[in-house]
Amino acid sequence: MATTPYSPHFGEPPLNQPFYGAGPLQATRRYFAHYATFRGRASRSEFWWPQVVIAVLNAALILIGWLLDTATIPLALSSILSLATFIPWLSAACRRMHDTNRSGKWLLILLLGSVMAFYLAIIVAVVGILLSAGPSLISDIMFASRTNGPVPLPAIDALSPLSIVVLFAAACVATFSVICWILFVIFMTQESVDAGVRFDREVRLV
Repeated sequence: MATTPYSPHFGEPPLNQPFYGAGPLQATRRYFAHYATFRGRASRSEFWWPQVVIAVLNAALILIGWLLDTATIPLALSSILSLATFIPWLSAACRRMHDTNRSGKWLLILLLGSVMAFYLAIIVAVVGILLSAGPSLISDIMFASRTNGPVPLPAIDALSPLSIVVLFAAACVATFSVICWILFVIFMTQESVDAGVRFDREVRLV
């Protein structure tokens, strides 16, 4: 190893070093201690244990909402939790990339690619539906908006060749979004690479 191989047997390392084999509480504490730290590295346990803890908290909020027969307060708390944990999630993912000897630009590429592909797939799919339904759907929507009535579902007896091509393109774009997330999970679960020490603030040789 290029750096001191910190693990539970060696004690907890300083915050500027990854903690391999960190427990749930240790990993979560370090996760929020690095709230907006994009430099350095993070071990798999430092990234994944906090995700488990946050998922359990969200599940508890859902359970509370079910027991109280109300979703307003739990949904609001869950939204606040999601917003509060987005930045540490992003910074931890960036440090996890560093631990696998990858630049944080990979994270930017995967996230932007996934989000852009997702919305592009929706837009293309809507275009395909409009091409299939024809101008009658647009007129029905306009009529419903004027009368405040329900929008009738389009009766699509057969898809035109153009609409089939457009919907297929939407499926391909959506698949690209899924592939980006699969690659993200793969990168987040990969083992540490010694060369990732180059992303540390201080390189300490032993």
